[in-house]
Amino acid sequence: SDDDARDLPALHGAGIGTVMGFLSGLLGIGGGVVGVPLMRAWARIPMKRAVVTSVCTMVPLTLVGAATKAVTLLRTPAGDSNALWPALAIAACLTPTAIAGSWIGASINVRVTGKAVRWVLASYLPLAAAWMAWPVVSRWLAGHQ
Repeated sequence: SDDDARDLPALHGAGIGTVMGFLSGLLGIGGGVVGVPLMRAWARIPMKRAVVTSVCTMVPLTLVGAATKAVTLLRTPAGDSNALWPALAIAACLTPTAIAGSWIGASINVRVTGKAVRWVLASYLPLAAAWMAWPVVSRWLAGHQ
């Protein structure tokens, strides 16, 4: 089966970590969206193990990303949309429900198959991409009519 466990080769791990870190710093994503598919494709790590591994990378990745982002945002003018304090205020609103959602998702993850987790991820990613692309596409279409 394609869910057979296999050790992660060092070069694959370094590549996956580099891409996760780069996209996390650039876009604020990394674990589930980037790391899990890369672990599956490049290292054939079983789906549920890839999810758990991704979750384990979140704390160190988040700490480094947050510290770096805070330093850069402190240099941003207060009225700028990238300023630190508005970002912290929004994060304070999102965090309690994100923690609850994370608890629920992790509880479900241990009860379903790797195939089910893969299906959810494969269904979510195109929807998220379409949601992000739609404003750009709609502006482009409006300009070409």
